[in-house]
Amino acid sequence: MSEQRVTVHLSSDQALVLMEWLHRLNDRPDFREVVPEAAERVAVWALHGSLTTQSTDIFAPDYAERLAAARERLAPPGSEF
Repeated sequence: MSEQRVTVHLSSDQALVLMEWLHRLNDRPDFREVVPEAAERVAVWALHGSLTTQSTDIFAPDYAERLAAARERLAPPGSEF
């Protein structure tokens, strides 16, 4: 594995929403079909692990509300992308 590190800057909202999406992706029964390449799965797991270890939101009793608020700030209802 390469020793060179890459830094990615995300807002806390972006990190929270991405962390949740990666969690759902990883929990899919067809994960290996959706992400067929082993190297891609390793990268997904590394990113998810990095985000998870940096988040305190996942332990908050109001996690669902925090996630919903972050989603709305990133893409308000009615916004199209």
